Amino acid sequence: MIIFVVVFTFFYNGTSEQKKEFIDKFILLKFPKEEQSYVYFALILIVIVFVSTLNFYRNRLKIKEERIEELTKDIDKLHSVLLK
Repeated sequence: MIIFVVVFTFFYNGTSEQKKEFIDKFILLKFPKEEQSYVYFALILIVIVFVSTLNFYRNRLKIKEERIEELTKDIDKLHSVLLK
């Protein structure tokens, strides 16, 4: 959310030259040779964060599913005891 606010503020208050430079660098990825490694570093970092987040939520989902199975078994045991 913070990124969207900053980008919106930049596009609202920035000059046309600043906007053109931003679009060239960060959307079209037109960088000079000396800044080329920055692009690769940023892309690798984004992929690592994305994969880490995906694994984190996948593990949380697995834990919740296991807990649901445990509770379902407990409820079934309770039903069998109550119905006897």
